[in-house]
Amino acid sequence: MLALFGAGAAVTALGAQRQAGVTTAALAAGVTTDITRRRAINGRTLGEWLEASQADELGRVAAALRIAAAAGANRAQLVREARRALGVTDRNLAAIVESLATHAASNAREEAFTGAGANSAPRLTHWRWVAILDGRTSDVCRARSGKLYAVQSPHPTPPAHPRCRSSLAPVFEGQGPVREETYAQWLTRQPDDVQDEILGPERGRLFRSGRFTLTDFIEEPSGRRRRLDELPA
Repeated sequence: MLALFGAGAAVTALGAQRQAGVTTAALAAGVTTDITRRRAINGRTLGEWLEASQADELGRVAAALRIAAAAGANRAQLVREARRALGVTDRNLAAIVESLATHAASNAREEAFTGAGANSAPRLTHWRWVAILDGRTSDVCRARSGKLYAVQSPHPTPPAHPRCRSSLAPVFEGQGPVREETYAQWLTRQPDDVQDEILGPERGRLFRSGRFTLTDFIEEPSGRRRRLDELPA
């Protein structure tokens, strides 16, 4: 079902793209600019992420070498420790690049819809947040799933975090109600133990009580997860 949901969202977006007269070439043209200039993840550009990654890398290597040297490691063992520490950094960098590459096209599509397709009929009015329906989806993407954001108003844009899998789907004037399931609707259908595994036991209990929604569990616009003592009374 989850794979079908993802495929359905992609088909919907592609159909909307054609309906609005936005060409694939227009989207592709925006990707390079988007991936290098847009503050894509947590307010950082690609260059800023790489700079931060380099600083993290040096710190991790130094810490690993100090621990290994204190344990009496020889030169070969120290080299292995350095490589191990760099491997952690490589995974971190891969997450950053994956997020930027995956969502640069999504961001470029948004600009193309509001540019080349802005004057076409039907008129683009909103963006709808589309989240993946599984246990790996983050707090912020769960809460934003199905939310509508007016095109002309400031609104959050994926990626909301490294390796974010969410996207924005266009909503046109006169389109009618969207029938795709939101994360909250999907989660409501899951057994209690699955809800507790995803949300945590206490948040799972609060969600089932009907007093709290997934939106209550985060702080907007930052997307920060609220502590239990910060939840609305």
